Amino acid sequence: SDDTKREERFKELELENERTKQLFTARIQQLQSEIDLLVKEKKQQTITNNIPTSDGELTETFAKPQSKSRQLPPTVTQTTLPTNDPP
Repeated sequence: SDDTKREERFKELELENERTKQLFTARIQQLQSEIDLLVKEKKQQTITNNIPTSDGELTETFAKPQSKSRQLPPTVTQTTLPTNDPP
């Protein structure tokens, strides 16, 4: 009956939502780790390359945009989201 079909579809969507949520959670954690690493590298560069004499210099150093974009690890581009196609 229609109710059974709706119930099955609802369960499929619940599972799909859970998988998507797990993928996004993993991706967020990966990005947070990368951000932490970039901040650590930037602080290290600032300490070694430009010992600030005032807070202004430190702020200026962190405020400058990155001139070159950073390559993401290969695992990032291989992450695919599930499609909505029925099995």
